[in-house]
Amino acid sequence: MKRSIVVGHRAARESAYMPVGDQLDAIIKTFAHLEAQGIDIGQDGRELVKQSKKVKATFKKVPSE
Repeated sequence: MKRSIVVGHRAARESAYMPVGDQLDAIIKTFAHLEAQGIDIGQDGRELVKQSKKVKATFKKVPSE
């Protein structure tokens, strides 16, 4: 007898997506790009980009990463 195992969509989706930190980084980079093009990204978008730049300036990326 052959059995099939049904797996919920949640686990499948989680394994298919980029890690959450990478997703957030991509979103912030997109906001920064839009802002550089003169597009109004709103106050929340500006604060997100500003905070990200501050964190990246404070904690520099190590070349091996």
